[in-house]
Amino acid sequence: MKKFIYSLLVFVCALSLASCGTSKRAVKETKVVETFNSAQILQQAKYNLIDQEFITAKMKFTLRSQGQNLSVGGSIKMKKDDVIQLSLVAFGFVEAARIELTRDEVLVVDRINRRYIRAPYSQLSFLREAELDFFGLQSLFRNELFAPGKHSMVGNEGQFTGSRSTDGNAIFAYQNNKLKFQFLVEMASALVQQVKVGAAKGHEDTAFSWDYSNFQNFNGRQFPIRHKIVLTGEKGFEADMTLSNLGNDSKWETRTNVKGNYTRLDAETMITRLLQMN
Repeated sequence: MKKFIYSLLVFVCALSLASCGTSKRAVKETKVVETFNSAQILQQAKYNLIDQEFITAKMKFTLRSQGQNLSVGGSIKMKKDDVIQLSLVAFGFVEAARIELTRDEVLVVDRINRRYIRAPYSQLSFLREAELDFFGLQSLFRNELFAPGKHSMVGNEGQFTGSRSTDGNAIFAYQNNKLKFQFLVEMASALVQQVKVGAAKGHEDTAFSWDYSNFQNFNGRQFPIRHKIVLTGEKGFEADMTLSNLGNDSKWETRTNVKGNYTRLDAETMITRLLQMN
């Protein structure tokens, strides 16, 4: 069980490298884009943004890494522009770990060994080097286009370069000094189908992708129920996150209180130890 929980913590730390709701309000019909029009697709993509402040769901999490196939239940809770909480549950009812991402810091609580890390994004090298902060991670969970360092795609449409993909959909790209981000967007719906992150230059072996599928209605918008995350390279893994009971519950504590008998560890030291485990 300890090895199992550690493997899951490794995965969640590497996310850089969340009954369906219905609504009686009028839903804007998605227009089919017959010819490639970058501005039109981005306009529809902005409309697709989930306007709910809270998103909550049960979660089934499966990790395949180094010959292991591990599954765990849990939940995900998000408050827009404020916090993302993931709870990993062992034996069906015992919280084994909690990951909390806020605008200022990352908190990872290992309840099995009563230890935790709490660190600003600037102290986590794998996030700092990718120029990823809370808002970039939030966009990954919420199925949004994003430019690292920007709070939202709204008002930053000029950051993306659009082109038509070989399968007839659209690709929007963003590149910084170290990484290249590619968003595969369905032409007809302007929904993000995949995010790919790789080295901006050269042909490094490590690459990261996040695929979205099984979109369902959530208060008049479409939200992906299945998330497939793949990291290739020496420490690669493949994981599936399947959501259920999607809702907008607001009655939960948005900040985790760590007990005094928990040991605080240096963030980089703890992550290095986790990554070294076989």
